[in-house]
Amino acid sequence: MIRYFTYIILILALTSEVVASDFYVAKNGNDLNVGSEASPWSTIQKAAKTLRAGDTAYIKNGIYREIVGVENSGVERNYITFKAYSGHKVVIDGTGNSQAGTEYLTSVGKPISGLKV
Repeated sequence: MIRYFTYIILILALTSEVVASDFYVAKNGNDLNVGSEASPWSTIQKAAKTLRAGDTAYIKNGIYREIVGVENSGVERNYITFKAYSGHKVVIDGTGNSQAGTEYLTSVGKPISGLKV
């Protein structure tokens, strides 16, 4: 019985795939939303905290005045991707935002791989 259980676990591990999702950020969104195109988030930071391997955040027109810290990691062939929505212009501008001792607009909280911006 244990042998069959081990085989089932091994098969599940070998056949599991990363299920990728698309999320959306828009200036008229709300970070309490679900991140869908019809109900987008308002900050890129919300996407950076939420996205997992294989996910993509489509960001719509606007100037986003924020500092973005990516917290999760993608994996080879299943990147975390941040893209401007097709035909949209996106600017990350840190004006008015500061963190003690920092001079950047984006950061990675821990060593990660598989991030595409």
